[in-house]
Amino acid sequence: MTDKISFVVKLAEHPLDNIRYAAYALSGGARVSLALKGRESVEVVFSPLPGCKLSASVLKKDFRRELEDEALRARVFALNAGLREHLVLRAMSAAPEKPAPPPEPGLTPEQERELEALIASVEKEIKQESSSGGKLAATWEERYGRKNGKKN
Repeated sequence: MTDKISFVVKLAEHPLDNIRYAAYALSGGARVSLALKGRESVEVVFSPLPGCKLSASVLKKDFRRELEDEALRARVFALNAGLREHLVLRAMSAAPEKPAPPPEPGLTPEQERELEALIASVEKEIKQESSSGGKLAATWEERYGRKNGKKN
């Protein structure tokens, strides 16, 4: 175990972004710093956080695996650029669906017939009660009140 673990990665083999992403993926137990070594390579230095122990051989293996994974991700990302662009343009230019028109106000012919029949029935009842001597002016309690004759 050492204090700092350092790797040198050639920029011809891996782009700087891939190196950065791979280093970040392994930064859970260590601080990571990247430094350019001329124009051809990058030095990646892992410094363990207090209480964390790093093994150089395990870290080297994991870092190489992450670099390979980042290279694959970058290839997939590049291959799907046209598809992503198409989907974004389609999503941004899609016209919203028109809402359904509200139902027309009014009654159906059947409802109109029922309403006419109800109105005729009420008018007939009013006519009968008004002709029978003023029962129309009586309240419900007066007409159908208690049999004992008490009023509320």
